[in-house]
Amino acid sequence: MDDTNKEDKKCEREQVAYLALMKLHNTNRIDYNDRKWGTIQFFQTLITALLVLAATLALYSFKDGDYSWYVIFITILLLVAAMIAAWYAPKNLARESKLVFKEEYQCYKYGNLLNLNHTIPVKNRLLEGDEFLFSDKWRLCDHDLCEPKSSKCPNGVTSYEEWLECRMDGYYFKSIFETLFWAEFFIAIAIAIVIVAAGILNGFSHTPKQIGIGQQQPAIQDLPYQNHYYFPR
Repeated sequence: MDDTNKEDKKCEREQVAYLALMKLHNTNRIDYNDRKWGTIQFFQTLITALLVLAATLALYSFKDGDYSWYVIFITILLLVAAMIAAWYAPKNLARESKLVFKEEYQCYKYGNLLNLNHTIPVKNRLLEGDEFLFSDKWRLCDHDLCEPKSSKCPNGVTSYEEWLECRMDGYYFKSIFETLFWAEFFIAIAIAIVIVAAGILNGFSHTPKQIGIGQQQPAIQDLPYQNHYYFPR
């Protein structure tokens, strides 16, 4: 009897420890997920600001006939900064996403040890098909895998590394924002090509439109009021 009580107490302590560790990893998962959104917001704001600033500077300068090399140089610097940010953003997003999934997998392991596959008695179910207490998202580690038996893992996922790789491949959220960042990368390249081409075609010159700078002012005798006097009445 004493041995049974000891085993029960040991099992209870293990359950408490597993639950505490599961809470810890879930807290880390939420934190990394928040960082992932912070990464998206930071880089999207930075890239958009750099692209708008570069395009505005080029448009206003070219509108006034200013194709000087220093204007084009500053604009290209802004575009290069946008390209670097757009190139680095997907890598940072992938790193944050992988950290989320690592913590998620730990939660699955502790959930398995805690035996979270509890079934609800038929008489207590809210819906007839509502069999389990927890949803598949929290019970099955392969719930969100895109292709568990893909060409990379023809025999299915058998290791943690394979699970992590398949989880990243099937993460459409990451794919959407990676596509957006790469689109902005190529937009910056296109704008840079247009600006450099405009500078080359105009000889990197500065031809302002204001009278008196680079233009000949009319002689006094050519003015329409040359021989007339005007007095206030």
